[in-house]
Amino acid sequence: MSQFNFLLSDVLALGTALLVVLGGLAFATWVRASTAAPWVVAHREALLGAGAVVGTLYLGGLLLNAATRWTALNLLIVALALLSLRPLGRPRAWLGGTMLAAYALVALGHRATWLAVAGLLVAVAALAGRFAAAAARQRHGLVEFGLLIALAAGLLVAQAQWVAPAPGPAFWGRELLGLALLAGLGHGAAALLAGTLARTNRLVVQTRVDELTGVQNFGTFTKELGRLFAEFQKNGTGYSVFEGDLDHFKQINDTYGHLGGNAVLRRLARELAGFADGLPFSATAYRLGGEEFAIIARTDLSQAAAQAIGDRFLELLQLVQFNDVAEGLTITCSIGQARVQDADYSAEDVYKQADRNLYAAKHSGRNRIVPQADGTGGQGS
Repeated sequence: MSQFNFLLSDVLALGTALLVVLGGLAFATWVRASTAAPWVVAHREALLGAGAVVGTLYLGGLLLNAATRWTALNLLIVALALLSLRPLGRPRAWLGGTMLAAYALVALGHRATWLAVAGLLVAVAALAGRFAAAAARQRHGLVEFGLLIALAAGLLVAQAQWVAPAPGPAFWGRELLGLALLAGLGHGAAALLAGTLARTNRLVVQTRVDELTGVQNFGTFTKELGRLFAEFQKNGTGYSVFEGDLDHFKQINDTYGHLGGNAVLRRLARELAGFADGLPFSATAYRLGGEEFAIIARTDLSQAAAQAIGDRFLELLQLVQFNDVAEGLTITCSIGQARVQDADYSAEDVYKQADRNLYAAKHSGRNRIVPQADGTGGQGS
């Protein structure tokens, strides 16, 4: 009966530890996912820090309880192994170092023997080696496994110094088996969740980015307009939209084929994205479809300021030659601009006004910008 109780206790301890590891991994994956809610993304580092504090306090509570002391050590070893598994940045390295330092204080506070000190030094060196290898992105399986064994062995030796009575062979067999199972399952779960996170993030990027040009797509454009309009209604934060359409693009497709037209669109998107990044305020380039592009400028622009920005881009575009399509080939575009107004009823209103001003630019001769006039919802003069 005694052996059965030992076995049941070990199984329950292993199951509890595994649930804690899986819960921590699932929490970290959820916080780091691109599909997380906006408030999660905005407070990502704070949430990860809070989770780390809660986890560390939980481990400390287990460690101070004689009945759960070895479970706490197993969790600590697995946590340190997972933290040093891949390049996670300086905050994670500090977290691992802090957890190990806290354990060392508790262990040496109970019984500071030479073996305990030696075990802790071995663990520190092994953890530093794993973090260094991860930071350098050097993946040597045998070296990493050896450092993990050294980390675990150092901590096991340190803990054995302050446990009375001294553990026997049967205990060590169960302890090492439980640690190996927990580490293996934890590593497998971490790899599975990391792969799932990477695939999810790739899919999210694909849904946000135009496949041909690499700039943000129309779906992302409409979502951003919705977000900005809600912010405008709440805080009065202004923004502007520039909508551009290439002039006579059908002639380019007819003359150079769709491959040539696609090359023109890709080059234009690069130029537009670079232009948006160089503006003195936050701005993002989008492809709306076909040969239509847009920039959302997260600032309220006067008619004169919008005119100057549009003219500057048109001057830049005149200098761009699409020599990979045809030697000396240049293009022009027409631009309409609008800014959000108090009279707007929906997020689409500013886009519709920019679209009307774009067509006004087309009908008045092309290769020009028609900005929204100051103090009105219509086009400029």
